[in-house]
Amino acid sequence: MMYVALSSVVALAVVSLAFAGLLRSLIRSHARERDLMVDKIMHLSGRTWTPPPGVISPEPEWDADRFVTSPEQLP
Repeated sequence: MMYVALSSVVALAVVSLAFAGLLRSLIRSHARERDLMVDKIMHLSGRTWTPPPGVISPEPEWDADRFVTSPEQLP
């Protein structure tokens, strides 16, 4: 009888994890659709929301002294 109870708990955990994965997948899919729709609407209005795929944004130049936390770290 104990094995039946343990197996039902394991089955419940497996089903719960599968259902949570399905919900996560659906939420992510909906978010991708929403982002694509916003991108299309902004493109049709003439103001692009995301840059075109051919345009590469320049890398930001970091200042080396910006992340210094104490004077001993200065060169």
